Amino acid sequence: MSEPDGFLARQPAAVDNAFAVLEKVAELGPGTTARQLLAELPMSKATIYRIIKHLVAHEYLVRTPDLTGFILGRRVRALAAAAQSAPPEEPAPARGSEAGQSVPSTLPVTASWVTAP
Repeated sequence: MSEPDGFLARQPAAVDNAFAVLEKVAELGPGTTARQLLAELPMSKATIYRIIKHLVAHEYLVRTPDLTGFILGRRVRALAAAAQSAPPEEPAPARGSEAGQSVPSTLPVTASWVTAP
């Protein structure tokens, strides 16, 4: 069975890289440029541009009105809103914790400029 949008479960590094781009845009704030991402992340130019293109196509990132940078998109804001309205629950142990790796139980919210739609 194939998965939507060409995503293959055998590509966890691609997912990690996409999350790294989103997290860096959240950290750097509105107007983050591809050049800033290249300077901040240990990825090739081709990888960063491919990830940006995919995230923009799926509305996780959007271009700033002046087209000079990126901001978090509608779908990220929807995820943030859903997370804030969800009742607090004790998270299930992640696979990393079963293998003796340290896994954070919660993610810090550092992008205060992300607002619900």
